[in-house]
Amino acid sequence: MLSLNIIEDIRKELDEHLSAINDNTGEIETNYTYLISLDKRMRLIEKKLALFEKMLSPHLKNFKNKEERKKIKLDDSEKLIFQILYEAENALDYQTIMIASKKSKSTVKYCIDSMINKNIPIQRHIINKRAFFLLEPEFKEIQAKNNIVNVKTNFTLDCFDQDIL
Repeated sequence: MLSLNIIEDIRKELDEHLSAINDNTGEIETNYTYLISLDKRMRLIEKKLALFEKMLSPHLKNFKNKEERKKIKLDDSEKLIFQILYEAENALDYQTIMIASKKSKSTVKYCIDSMINKNIPIQRHIINKRAFFLLEPEFKEIQAKNNIVNVKTNFTLDCFDQDIL
């Protein structure tokens, strides 16, 4: 009788272990299914990132490697428009740029088109039939470090408080 109780206890213990193994197997299967789903999503994200990189590469190709960076020459009007876009936190429309630069709309349009043709990455957005322009943030950072667009600020007496003088 004693041996039957021991065998019954061993059988119960083995059943508990079997039950725990089955629970763990179900959890492992669930985790495996989740990992497969996650892997598919990661591959999709990688494809989308590759597409974005491909889309942006023509604009940033000259600015990735230091050896490839070349100085971009701008005329005075282009420098002024560049400076306005560089200092802007948000996208600006033609009207805002015209007021800030004191230039005509045709001059502003010409300067922006010319800068884009010189591979300065300016984002153009159309909202409610109005064009807005923004210098790409990555380029702003590179410009701050390397002065690719050779822009020098000339100080004049006009920029100082006349009461001090």
